Amino acid sequence: MRTFEEIDLFLFDLDGLLVDTEILHWKAYQKMCQVFGYTLDWDFRTYLQVAGGSADGIARRIQREMPQLFFGRKWDELYAIKKEKFLELLASSPIPLMQGVEQCLSRLATLQKPMVVVTHSSTKIVKTVQASHPVFSLITQWVAREMYEAPKPAPDGYRAACDILKVAPGRAIGFEDTVRGIDSLLAAGVQPILVNGHDTAARGYCQQKGLSVIASFSEL
Repeated sequence: MRTFEEIDLFLFDLDGLLVDTEILHWKAYQKMCQVFGYTLDWDFRTYLQVAGGSADGIARRIQREMPQLFFGRKWDELYAIKKEKFLELLASSPIPLMQGVEQCLSRLATLQKPMVVVTHSSTKIVKTVQASHPVFSLITQWVAREMYEAPKPAPDGYRAACDILKVAPGRAIGFEDTVRGIDSLLAAGVQPILVNGHDTAARGYCQQKGLSVIASFSEL
């Protein structure tokens, strides 16, 4: 792996990597189901596994477990309600940084290389998160969901970031906390690092591929 001094661009996921908001997404899906009188009984670890596996994993599993929820409704309608519930939770909840994030971003900023966030979250959500911590002023660019076509594990978001900054993917390093994100980086030609201390399946997946794995940004 190249040293950070040799890298021209640092790429980051957002939810679950920089900010500890995945629990709010989990609660928002629960609230979405409750609107229609159903209960999503996944524990938080199960949610993380499903969410990190594939782009449509949550939709497919909810449809399998609660097919009645889809009678006369499409996923887009259900997901719009989930986004509404998430925004309500985001507005009324603290947005904590993940372990070591502030120190890591501050240290990388001294290298004077661009740092870009590539997220599945909308611009509206991104603006709320941006305002939550002064350290996010160090981020050069935020690539929200509206700015690229196909979601992770497709490479579109990370390719868009490289195009915006005019940096070849091979000159970038990307940080992700899920297999889906790692596959997105690999598909884009970006060197990936998994930041995850709890998902043994994701850590094993990356280790088998010879990829770098750390438990938190504190290790950097």
